[in-house]
Amino acid sequence: MELLLDGQAAEAPEGIGPTLGDLLAALHEKIGAEGKAVTTITLDGEELMPAGEEQALALPAADFGKVELLTAPAREWGLHGLGEAASALGQMADEFRDIADLLRTGDRAQSVERFQNAIAVYGQLVGAMVNAASFAGVPAPEGFQECVAAVTDAMKEMTPALQAEDSVEAADLAEYELAERLEELGKMVKSMAED
Repeated sequence: MELLLDGQAAEAPEGIGPTLGDLLAALHEKIGAEGKAVTTITLDGEELMPAGEEQALALPAADFGKVELLTAPAREWGLHGLGEAASALGQMADEFRDIADLLRTGDRAQSVERFQNAIAVYGQLVGAMVNAASFAGVPAPEGFQECVAAVTDAMKEMTPALQAEDSVEAADLAEYELAERLEELGKMVKSMAED
């Protein structure tokens, strides 16, 4: 297997396990100790995407002919990630306003599908924000955890309203609770990105 780190040939750390996950964990540790973060992983010319990550990590590293990693300074990468997360939270607020409109026009099936997708995206986004803040070395502002919890609680409140087919309550929760709380969280994350 050929291993490239920022375009330069590299050696796999000694004493690691046989899987791609073992190799990448060791490389993340080594790179992290240098104050860098992995930004892109390419396996045999294909970028490793989150959807296929779990499956790929379980495979033997020797199954791949070429493993390439690109890095960036951890703080810079983390601040970039926080900026992206702030933007995504704003888009998610707009998505909940659209869901509210769908509920008010009677398109319950599409609104439920989009709500479920938004919940999944929010879960990934929270993980990404935590990782980005860690890379950037930026502490969460006062009220951050409470704001994250408030969004989660509003999502939990919306589920029974959708199940009961109470479109009015669900639409109000989407537009006035979720969208506004997501925008508030987005402002906090943006301030972290500007640290």
